Amino acid sequence: MSGCGGNEDYEIYSSIKGYVFDYETGIPLEKATITLSPTGQTFLTDESGNFIFFNLDSRQYTIIVQKTGYQVNRKVISAVSGETADIAISLIKIPQ
Repeated sequence: MSGCGGNEDYEIYSSIKGYVFDYETGIPLEKATITLSPTGQTFLTDESGNFIFFNLDSRQYTIIVQKTGYQVNRKVISAVSGETADIAISLIKIPQ
């Protein structure tokens, strides 16, 4: 019999990680607000434009990205049990 210790549990939850950047320059956007619908969870991107949501049920989610001076962007992504979905989202500056 094997299984003395070790990580043999099946992961039933999924994760969504992503990267937010300026559409024109490609520069990562820090402190963009990421809202995960329908859970209502929010996250601010780090200095590298990254975010991650853990322990999600397998289903389809809408990611809403907002940052002052930029147009809101929405993306639909499917989360699968035991996997991490990866997404890159660009934001377009609002003309002044």
